[in-house]
Amino acid sequence: MRNLEVRYPSSMKLSVITRVYRDGVLDSGRSSRQVHGSTVGRDYLSLGWFDPDATSPEPRGKLKIFGSGGDFWIDKLSGNRGGFIDAPKTGELPIGKNQLVMELAYGSPPSSSSGIGVAEIREAATVRITVHVLVEPLSREEQELLKKQSNFNGAFKVDE
Repeated sequence: MRNLEVRYPSSMKLSVITRVYRDGVLDSGRSSRQVHGSTVGRDYLSLGWFDPDATSPEPRGKLKIFGSGGDFWIDKLSGNRGGFIDAPKTGELPIGKNQLVMELAYGSPPSSSSGIGVAEIREAATVRITVHVLVEPLSREEQELLKKQSNFNGAFKVDE
């Protein structure tokens, strides 16, 4: 599991775009765009997986994927080779630029494939999740809303 703290100026909003791919195809039902704004300007993102078979005497053959975009279960593959969760260090986030901040790829290709690189693991993953953030100025209406309440959050579907 990875956790990431994102701080941004209180006069800005943070869009968190989560894309879920299953066998390389975008799952628009699981993908989302959430817009956060607050007087504090701080959000926490998380991404990870949990294998209950590792702690239970009765295997279920399921794996839980969890994170800021929501939780869901997938079937474990027989002979699964695992995967990775990456949170590249980004430093200061530029205003108005969509930036990758977290990625999960689970269900890598069979070990018979030699010389497999990170790009190939990403493309061949059973489940791949990318989390991008975009920091933008608040609109006048959003600034007025934050004067009345300390935060807002809107969620949107991702089709692209």
